[in-house]
Amino acid sequence: IALTHPASARQDKTDLAETAARARQAMQAQRYDEAVVLYEQLVRSAPNAPGLRLNLGIALHSAGRFDRAAVELERAVAQQPDIMPAWLMLGLTRLKLGDSPGAIAPLERVVKSQPTNTVARLELGAAYLEVGRSLDAGREFDTLTKLEPSSPKAWLGLGRSYTLLARAAFEQLEREAPDSAYAAALLARSRASQQQYRSAFRLYRQ
Repeated sequence: IALTHPASARQDKTDLAETAARARQAMQAQRYDEAVVLYEQLVRSAPNAPGLRLNLGIALHSAGRFDRAAVELERAVAQQPDIMPAWLMLGLTRLKLGDSPGAIAPLERVVKSQPTNTVARLELGAAYLEVGRSLDAGREFDTLTKLEPSSPKAWLGLGRSYTLLARAAFEQLEREAPDSAYAAALLARSRASQQQYRSAFRLYRQ
């Protein structure tokens, strides 16, 4: 049986620590491709370390290599399901890939675990809007405006959600009760807001 020499093991740990330090420096300097190479070395040395896979995923994401980033982040959460930063990055990466439906579950997991995570709520609201879930989006943006009252993105998202909900409600009303007083009143209010007063007056009389 071959035994690892203690001095050799210490040297390996020293080399890994130095590589990790270089990788962090490369990330801080925005040398993302260099960071990817270094984190790949670290992952090969310790394939069962989800934290290293998370860092590799972040480096790949930062380098714009979203397909590979998603693969590494999926492996990280498979190895450690409670690693919330990896779930968050996976959600963000899937959004970058145009996969809004696929981004929802990871972001929902983060919001459930970390209710005050404003980044996760903002991106989850945006994902909901992309898939037509305006009511769910409205809830996320409404909560976000309470967590960050000065966030313009939160208020914009809430306004978009309400606009889409109002449009959907009006379309449903037109389908189910097009000749009702409710439909006429809503249309009249819309015409009045556009200063089309004669048309609005006729609708109100109706």
